[in-house]
Amino acid sequence: MKTHLLKKLTTVSALSLAIAACGVEEGKDYEFNSKFPVTFSEEPFVVETDEMEGTLEIDLLQGAMVDGQPLTATSDGLVLTREFLFEATHPSFITPQIPGLGQNQYISPFSVSEDGTKLLVNTDQFDEALRLCDDTDVRGATDADGNPTGDGYLDFPKTVTYNISYIVDNGYEYPAQESGEKRNLTFTINAISDPVTGVQAFDIELAAGETKQALTATLPAYACNSNLTYSTQDITVASVDDMGLITGEGRGETTITAYSEENPNLSATANVTVTAGFYLSVANQDFNELGAPLGTKNVPTCSAIGIEVEPTIVNDELMGDYTYDWTVDAGNAVYLSEEDTGGFGKTGSFTNNLGTGDMATITVGYKTGYTGATEGEDVKSQTVEVTAQRNYACDPEPNADGTTFYVSDLGLNGGGWGPSAVHVAGGFDGMALQITSNGDANGVLNVVQQQWNQVFNYHAATYGRGEASVGRTFKFSVWAKLNQLPADGEDVKLEHTLLPWLCNGCDGLAGFDPRRAIAGTVTATLKPTTDWQLVEFTNPLSGNGEWTVPDHWNVSTAVFMFWDVYGLGNAESILLDNYGIVEVK
Repeated sequence: MKTHLLKKLTTVSALSLAIAACGVEEGKDYEFNSKFPVTFSEEPFVVETDEMEGTLEIDLLQGAMVDGQPLTATSDGLVLTREFLFEATHPSFITPQIPGLGQNQYISPFSVSEDGTKLLVNTDQFDEALRLCDDTDVRGATDADGNPTGDGYLDFPKTVTYNISYIVDNGYEYPAQESGEKRNLTFTINAISDPVTGVQAFDIELAAGETKQALTATLPAYACNSNLTYSTQDITVASVDDMGLITGEGRGETTITAYSEENPNLSATANVTVTAGFYLSVANQDFNELGAPLGTKNVPTCSAIGIEVEPTIVNDELMGDYTYDWTVDAGNAVYLSEEDTGGFGKTGSFTNNLGTGDMATITVGYKTGYTGATEGEDVKSQTVEVTAQRNYACDPEPNADGTTFYVSDLGLNGGGWGPSAVHVAGGFDGMALQITSNGDANGVLNVVQQQWNQVFNYHAATYGRGEASVGRTFKFSVWAKLNQLPADGEDVKLEHTLLPWLCNGCDGLAGFDPRRAIAGTVTATLKPTTDWQLVEFTNPLSGNGEWTVPDHWNVSTAVFMFWDVYGLGNAESILLDNYGIVEVK
C-alpha cells in the first residue's frame, strides 16, 4: 500500500509552496527558480540501518544534479522536496505510529528536516514492530467470521523495506504536461536481537511420582535466547531437570527458581506443592498463556454457575463413582446439585443472583471414591473465585414502546422455533427448550428462531447494527441436557450460529443455508451424560471462546439465532436452558 507518512509535515511543505506562489516581498528574493531541471546521477539510492539507532538523517539531495553540478542544501536558490509516497514491501506491515498531542493524532517515524533536504527516521520507533526471533504469523488476513488469521508473512518481521518516491523541486518550469522525474529511495530497517528483560514463573501443583513441565518463560517471550536454567530448594520434595521438568519426590512444599541463560541475574521463583497420589483440579477455571491455573472464573449473570472438578491419580487408575463436597461463601449463590460429566469428575451447579462485578468463592473437596494409597483427609480442596459479568441474555434494553427483545431471553422461552423445538417443564427456571431430531439421514438437526420484526429481534439490535456492531466481541454459553446417552463411540456436537440476512456479499443469496458461509458459529462437543452440563462454546476458527462481529456485517440487518445438533438419532432430543451472552471488553 502506498501511503503518505509525513502528515505532520504537510504544513511545512505548504508554507514553502505558499512562499513560492506569492511572489517576492520587497527587499527579499527567495530565488525559487532555475534555468535547469534537476537530474539524478544514480537511480535509485539505497540506505540500510538497524532499529534502535536513534534518529537517522538521509540526504534527500543525494545524487541530485543541476546543470552538471551537485545540488546541495547550500546551493543557490530554494529547494523543495514534496509528494512523498512510501510503500512497504511487506504487504501487511503496519508502520509504527506514536500518539500525538491531539485526539486521534499519531506521529510517523518519518519526518523532514526544517530545510527540507533530509529525511529523518526515528529508528527507535520500530522497536516493537520488528523482531529478530519471533516467527508468529496469526494476523494479516481474516477468515469468514472476520477473525484474524495468518497471511504467510511474519506479524513482526525481521526486516522491512520501504520504496520511497518524492520530487526534488528547484523551481524549474517544465513545458506543459511535463513534470520533473521522481527520486526513488530504497530504505531498509533491520531488527536487532531482543534481549531478555525478565523471567516469569507460576506456582504448580503435582502428585508424588508425577512429572509436569515448569510454568516458566522469559520476558519477552520472543527474546532471542529464551533458554532457562533451574534449581530447586528441596530435592526431597521436588526435583527439576535442565528442561524444566518437575518431578514430585515426596509430599510437601518447596520452590523452584528459573534463571535466564543469557542473563543469570534475571530469575523468578515459583511455589511447588507436592500432594498425595490422588488430587483434584478445577477444569474450567481460567488459565494464563502458559497454562497456569489462576483460581478465577468469569460467569454470566442470571445463568446458573457451573464449576467442573476432575480427579487425578498417579501410578494407579481411577475407578468407580466419585462424589464431592461443595461450598460457596456468598448468599447470592447457592449450591444446587452435582451433575455427572460422563467420567470421574462432576459439575457443581449453583444459583446465580450475583450482580455484575460481584464475586463469590466456591470450594470443592473430596467426599467419596477410590483414592488408591492416598487417605481421603489428605486430598486438598480446590477453590475458585467467580466474578459475574453482564449477561446480555437476561437484561435486554427496553424498546421505545416499553417492550423488550424477547428473543434474548435467558431460558430460550420465546417462540418462533418451528416444529422441531418445543418448551417443556424442567430446567433451571421451570421451563427448557427441547429440540428433537426428525430423522435426518446425516444426523444433523437445526432450529432457528425466526423473528423478522427487528424491533423485537435482540440479535439484530446487538450484532446487526452495521458499522456500530462490527468489531464487537462476545462469548457464549448454555446449559444442555441430553435425554439419552450418545451411541457408543459417537459424539454429539452442539453449535450456536448467528446468521445475518443482509451483509456485504449476501446479494443474490436465497434462504438461510447459502448464508451459513458468512454466519458466525461457535461449537462444543457434549459430554456423554444425561445430566445437565454447562456448555462454554469455542470458536473453531480461532481456538478460543471469542467471536467478533466481522467486517462484512457492515449493513443494518436482521440476525437469526440457530442451534445445530450433530449426532442425535431419530426422535432423540436435547434440552437447552440458561443462555449466556457476555461481551468481551
